[in-house]
Amino acid sequence: MSTDERSEGRRVLRAQLTVGQLSWITILVLIGLVQVIRAQPFDALFFATAVLVTTMDATGILTAATQPRRVSARVLVVVGAVAATALAALPRHGPAMVTLMLLLGAAVLLLAWPGSAERMPWSRGIRSLAWCWGIILVIGCLWELFAFILSLVDPRAPAPALSDLLDPMLGNRLGQAVFAGLWVLLGIWLVRRVGRR
Repeated sequence: MSTDERSEGRRVLRAQLTVGQLSWITILVLIGLVQVIRAQPFDALFFATAVLVTTMDATGILTAATQPRRVSARVLVVVGAVAATALAALPRHGPAMVTLMLLLGAAVLLLAWPGSAERMPWSRGIRSLAWCWGIILVIGCLWELFAFILSLVDPRAPAPALSDLLDPMLGNRLGQAVFAGLWVLLGIWLVRRVGRR
């Protein structure tokens, strides 16, 4: 490959990265670095994987599928009901729950990943929704970072993480079951929405 061809390839890759893609990749990198500082190797590995996959998709390297895979609503409901029941019964933050959530996440990615399929432009409503969720996620990350820094500066100061704030609601079987059901229903809706595109 000539120097001109390599330069052209680099220009193409740069042109494919939008401001939004670069912003999310940067956010994922920063979150991963915070996990390294917190000495949380599993979380750091998770976000490193997210950075790699997001970058590969943004640059067009990841083209494993030509179209999102369609799954019948009946299959999604049955699998979702089993998953919600298991998530409601398993101990929170236990190895079994973490493993199940990772498997569910991997399955959803395989089902919904657009691959090399033609990407439909986002409507104004979808863009607004993406911005709202993005702002919520960034605020949550900043909260976690502030709580971590405060715990280092003054270990006696109250610095509740988001999980600590949710404990009263999710610390019982009913709350955990309701949250698991809503989480699975949202996932089913998103997968079905991708399948209709």
